[in-house]
Amino acid sequence: MNSGLKAVWSVRNLRILLLARFISNLGNGLAPVAISFGVLALPGGNGKTLSLVMVANFLPLALFALVGGVIGDRLPRAALVGATDILLAIFVMSNGLALITGNGSITLFVIVGAIGGFLNAIWYPSMSALTSDLADPKILQESNSAIMLSSNIAMIIGTSLGGVIVATVGAGWAILLDGI
Repeated sequence: MNSGLKAVWSVRNLRILLLARFISNLGNGLAPVAISFGVLALPGGNGKTLSLVMVANFLPLALFALVGGVIGDRLPRAALVGATDILLAIFVMSNGLALITGNGSITLFVIVGAIGGFLNAIWYPSMSALTSDLADPKILQESNSAIMLSSNIAMIIGTSLGGVIVATVGAGWAILLDGI
């Protein structure tokens, strides 16, 4: 595996993808904690409204995943992954800024969640195939392993940091950091 990791790290585009997934998932790890506390802190925020926000995210993801796969097969995957990540980051940052400035609302969380679910429905199929586009078949298994391992480690670290950030400076700041 050590020589396999060296082979993955020696390919510039795989190295960039690995680092990008680590950074992105570090931010993504903040989201579950920050969104939960952010929604619950809003006027009218309770378990029902938090469930509504979560459903608003997962329903478009489930409904449009097949469409996302078709889009991913028709457009350049790397560009599609990057574009959906950037668009989602803008919406997430707006949600964080709204919370920080006292303008957050359940409606905004639902809208951003629905847009995020749709964008993720496009993102997931393309991201799943991107590694095979970049890696030589001889190191595809090592490439997938390295990217998934770094992503999962980042998600765990991000979730821990999310709790600390929410407790110290607030959910809005954690959501803003996720978007950044």
